[in-house]
Amino acid sequence: MAEHRSFPRQYLAPVQVPRLATSSIDGPTSPIDPHPPLPAYVSPTSYTGPSFAQYDYAGPPNDPAYSPDAQRQYLYGQNTIPVSISRSASSRTAPLPLRTHPRRGLGGLVPELSLERTFFYTLWFLLHMAILIPMCVKASGSSKYLPKDPVIKIFAIFGNASGYCICFDAAFLLLLVSRNFLAMLRATLISRFIDVDKNIHAHKVAGWTLIASTFVHVLGYYVKFINQAAVTPGGKVTASSLLFGTLIGATGNAMVVVLFIMAGCAVARVRHANFELFYYTHHLFLVFYALLIIHGSCSVDENKQFVCTATSDFWKFLLIPGAIYLVERITREVRGRRTTQISRVVQHPSRVVQIQIKKASVKAGTGQYIYINCPEISRHQWHPFTLTSAPEDDFISIHMRVAGDWTREFAERLGCETESSKGTEQAKRYNPIRSRTLRRPGGRGGAPAAAASDFKPGEVVKTFGLPRIMVDGPFGTSTEHVFDYETTVLIGAGIGVTPFASVLKSLWYRTTQPGKLAHLRKVYFIWICRDIQAFEWFQDLLVALEEENLGDFLEVRAYLTGRLSEDQIRNLAIHSTEEGPDALTGRKTPTYFGRPNFDQIFADIAAQQLRKKVGVFFCGPKKLATTLRQVCTTYSSAAKSGELGYGTQFEFHKEHF
Repeated sequence: MAEHRSFPRQYLAPVQVPRLATSSIDGPTSPIDPHPPLPAYVSPTSYTGPSFAQYDYAGPPNDPAYSPDAQRQYLYGQNTIPVSISRSASSRTAPLPLRTHPRRGLGGLVPELSLERTFFYTLWFLLHMAILIPMCVKASGSSKYLPKDPVIKIFAIFGNASGYCICFDAAFLLLLVSRNFLAMLRATLISRFIDVDKNIHAHKVAGWTLIASTFVHVLGYYVKFINQAAVTPGGKVTASSLLFGTLIGATGNAMVVVLFIMAGCAVARVRHANFELFYYTHHLFLVFYALLIIHGSCSVDENKQFVCTATSDFWKFLLIPGAIYLVERITREVRGRRTTQISRVVQHPSRVVQIQIKKASVKAGTGQYIYINCPEISRHQWHPFTLTSAPEDDFISIHMRVAGDWTREFAERLGCETESSKGTEQAKRYNPIRSRTLRRPGGRGGAPAAAASDFKPGEVVKTFGLPRIMVDGPFGTSTEHVFDYETTVLIGAGIGVTPFASVLKSLWYRTTQPGKLAHLRKVYFIWICRDIQAFEWFQDLLVALEEENLGDFLEVRAYLTGRLSEDQIRNLAIHSTEEGPDALTGRKTPTYFGRPNFDQIFADIAAQQLRKKVGVFFCGPKKLATTLRQVCTTYSSAAKSGELGYGTQFEFHKEHF
């Protein structure tokens, strides 16, 4: 049995990104050509021409070729992608990339239809047709309840039949939010045919389908009732009395109001601007389902009287999904009340807070996620966070980006400094590069059990208890399949790197344990960041991996897409060397400037991994996900058709939670 491996203690403390000094661009002239050609990209390890320092000091100080604008063009105006993703193979000729351009339909409203999504939409449409057509036939057979006008009759038939689609959609929505039920499905053979990780997308589709079915249902009955009032002699029945003066009409209109409040607050723009508004209005679903049960029990008898009976069909749709959802809610409450203790808090740059939680009985896998609730802030709000700890760790950890009201208040209760808690002047003096560590000194709360002098320099000891939290999970994601491939590509954008931190840390543990890597033989890790300071989040982990000399197994490539200041550009020229560590991060692997050219990267991977199936795992923005999905589809299709002779297949996976 292999000896248990502990993460090196020297890599547990926060590691600072080297601070860039300031300097003047003026300096001595250089004998080199004052206008040498610019390199294809700015990596100091692969560029063999003049160094950054030579570019900085070459030519007269006032030469426009070496002005700040020229330096910015030098860093941002060139292609930042190397010929090969492999540093060891950078000298060979790269394969010609295939040009891939993501297609966007309907003005960008509908994402590109992959084969998987086409199958889902087709199946979803056929299911509704299987419900709608028989119900239309059944409704048309009840001629004594239908208007005599043929046009009005069509409205009435579709209005009645669409009610069954509403029942189906409403019941299906409950299954899609039952995350424990979906977690059980992931462990079965069903997960081979249905991607349960895309339940959020399916939930949105079902929601919009429910709205469409509601529109048809409401339109059909409005037309029917208005016509019924018009043909009733003596004005005994009015349209308003039918639509609002009856139980079936009142509940129906109330459901429409509730549904459109929920849908309006669930739009991405509203949800991102005010998550609390979305969260609480979405819980109006309880009112919606209560009204739906009452509304579905109402009907019209033979005397055209509105009555409520126990012969409704809605309960047949709701019975099983409703029972599953009820068990789901009970499970969440029971599991969420388990004792959970925060053991360590680290405040990182770029508004990111690392939280370590004692593992207790939680059994977490690679790249899974949990839901966290802080009763001191809100008893009912649960927020998902990806685990950045490895299964081999004796704790679980998350990296939380402070991006909203709830996360900001949670960070402040953990003792972290935010702009609102420090004040403007103090915020200006605060050095965002330095990480602050907060530990629970002892016990489960209350006053510290040790003096501040017992802790390392740079750590901050809280003088009050950390807040109590409740944890639900963990839940699986597609990242769990990383070790099922022989070659894996991990791509994280910004805070989307968190699931891959768990994977990389698990790789670090497994490298010394024979058989633990399963089929995995090669890992490409690509991290795209806008902010320099974001690279500090997992600096300790990346340094530890570099110390293992895993060059043939793991290739790390970091891309900086944000603009640098003029002082930073000058200092890159001073401190960058061909043999030394990266001037920005202090790591052996260089930092590349600009956005990755995925056409070239995937062409190179295809050339290196001949006739292999490559798993591509991504976490980040939707637009980039669309681009990567298209690149994977293009290269896989080219391999199948023989256009690209490498035979390499790319399977794309995106994080959904």
